[in-house]
Order: sequence, then structure tokens, then C-alpha cells
Amino acid sequence: MSFAMLNMVPVGACVVDTELRVVFWNRRFQDWTGREPSDVVGRELTDLFPHLKGPKYKRRLKAVIKGGPPVIFSAQLHGHLIPCPLPNGTPRLLNTTVAHLPERIYETAGALLIAEDATDIVYRIRAHEDMRKLALQELEVRKKVEVKLRTAAEQLAISNRALDEFASIVAHDLKAPLRHIRGFANMLETDFAPRLPKEAKGFLTHIVAAVMRMEHLVQGVLAYSRLAAQCSPNDRVSLEALIQDVVAELEPDLVAERAEVICDALPEVMADETQLRQLLRNLIGNSLKFRRKGVLPKIWISAEPTVELTADQRPAVILVLRDNGIGFEPRFADQIFQMCSRLHTQKEYEGSGVGLAIVKRVVERHGGAITAIGRLGEGAEFRVLWPLAV
Repeated sequence: MSFAMLNMVPVGACVVDTELRVVFWNRRFQDWTGREPSDVVGRELTDLFPHLKGPKYKRRLKAVIKGGPPVIFSAQLHGHLIPCPLPNGTPRLLNTTVAHLPERIYETAGALLIAEDATDIVYRIRAHEDMRKLALQELEVRKKVEVKLRTAAEQLAISNRALDEFASIVAHDLKAPLRHIRGFANMLETDFAPRLPKEAKGFLTHIVAAVMRMEHLVQGVLAYSRLAAQCSPNDRVSLEALIQDVVAELEPDLVAERAEVICDALPEVMADETQLRQLLRNLIGNSLKFRRKGVLPKIWISAEPTVELTADQRPAVILVLRDNGIGFEPRFADQIFQMCSRLHTQKEYEGSGVGLAIVKRVVERHGGAITAIGRLGEGAEFRVLWPLAV
């Protein structure tokens, strides 16, 4: 029988007789090994490829020749048995199947070896295995990091609660001695003023003013610490109606300063109404406080659509509050939200420096964000990302 047709197949094909001598060597094997059929035919396969001399390989080949079932030498385990280098010199990995060749097909029994180039697929499998190992390692690292982050978050929450409780207790405990100081200072001023020297009266005035500032600060710290106690940011609130209420509450101050609040149509939002009311009072009050001399205060309130989401991935709206007050330098945009941070002296503008810190905390507790834009001598603008009612 002629095996010439095996030259047409895209795999390596080799026929051996019962003594493992090569009977046929196809062109694919010739291309892979660089060995001409004239150099191979008639020679024992194990002499050409010494790896096959191993007892376990030779025994399996002999068993096939005697009519046993086919055997497979996999590329991943036995790719080195028939060395067939790639053009770049790296080993070619072969899946080699050895099947019995009956005597009726050829003048003597033997075996047919079919070798398929599995180099690419083997290397892809190895690469995927490496990637899988790396992915599993990264997953383990991420799990450990998540555990650490969760633990850190829990510890931070505990720490924050402890700090809030401490601030609340300290602020509450300070109220009584401050009342006593103010009461005794008032008695001194009322009962002993005629006998006090002028310099002493000045000291007394400074004491009373300092106590009042301290009381305002204590009230601010109490308000700040209480924000953590209760928060229900899932109530549907009409922002327009709420602002009307806040403007009505602040009407005496607005009338006194001849201030005007200009409000566009506003949507419904998700909020803790009490805290949102406090936020609006603080922002409008801030605009009234930092008004420009000789300029009638104006405050514009509007809402802008946005594709941004809140920290808990809820739809949001941007609330904008803008005024024509004294403004501030842009470099102070973050500082103004810090606790007890002030850009002006107490003599210039009264206050505890807590108001905007409270505003920022309210916003963050609702999953939002706040930014301030300052234009010195022209005004300030506050932009609040807030959860929208949908």
C-alpha cells in the first residue's frame, strides 16, 4: 500500500513496522524536523528519537503494534518525545496518537503515528492558567484588603461615635460654667460698675463678649455632634416649600438688611427635612452675614440637572445658592468648611466658624458633595450635589 496521501495532511505522519523501523515519513515531519525521508526510512524510530527508548514508551508502542488500543502522548506531558523545533528554535509541542496498523492494510503489521502541533493551544492554556493563578492571588489580596477596609471603617465609625459623644458631653458640660461666668460678670457690671475703674470696665466687657462667643461655639459644637445621632435621608421633601418656610423664618433678618431671595422652580428631593432646613438656614444666613457694605444683599437659589450620582448611587440634582456678598479668595474654597475655621476676625464678622462645617456634614450624611466658588468682592456660590426624588 502507498502512504503518499499522508503527504497531503496538515499533521505529522509516520508509519513503523513491527520492529519500530520507519516505513513512511511525510512532508510535515520532514518540514518540522529537517530530516529527509531518505535519512529516516529504514531506521528504528527509537534511534532517531532517543526519548522513545524509555521502557514505558517502548512498551506502549509495542503493545499498539501487537493490536492494542491507541495511545496518546499529550503535548503538555510528552511534547519532547519527537523534537520538532519551531523556526525561532523553541520546542514544538505535539499531541501524538499511535494507532495499530493491521497486516491487511500493509504487508506487515505496524503502527501509524499522527502528530498534531499543539504549541499555540498549550501555551494559551498555560497563559490562562498563569492568569487564573494571578487572578486568584489578586482576589485573595482584595479579600484581605476588603476585610482590612471593613475593619477600619467599623473602627472609624466607633471612633467617630465616641468623638461625637465626647464633643456633645463636653459642650453640654461647658454650658453651666459659662452661664455662671456670664451671670457673675453681669452682677459685677450691674452692682459694682460705679466703683470699678475704667480699665476694669473694659476688661469686664471683654469677658462678657468672650463668654457669649464661647456659648455660640458650644451651641455650634452641640449641633454638629447631634447630626450623627439621627438622620432619615429617605423622606420626600418639597425643596421649594421648604425654602419658603426658611425664608419666612429669616424674614426679620432679611427685612432688616433689605435682602432679596430669588428662587427658581425647585424639585422634590430625598432628605432629612430637619437637617436640610438647617443647611438652608446656614447657607442663607452665611450670605446675609458676609454682605458687602453699600450693596443690598441678593441671594439666588436654583437647581441644575446632572448625570452625577450620590455616594450611594442615587440620582441627584445640583442645588445652587449664589450671593453678591464679599466673596472669598478661591484658595480658601476647602478651608471654609473646616470646623472652627474663619477667614475674618471676630471683630469684622461675628460667628463660631461652625456653620459651614455643619452644612458639609449634612451634605455628606445624605451621600452628596458640596463645593464653594469664591469671587473676592463679587460674591460666593455654593453647589450642592443632593439626592433627587424620583
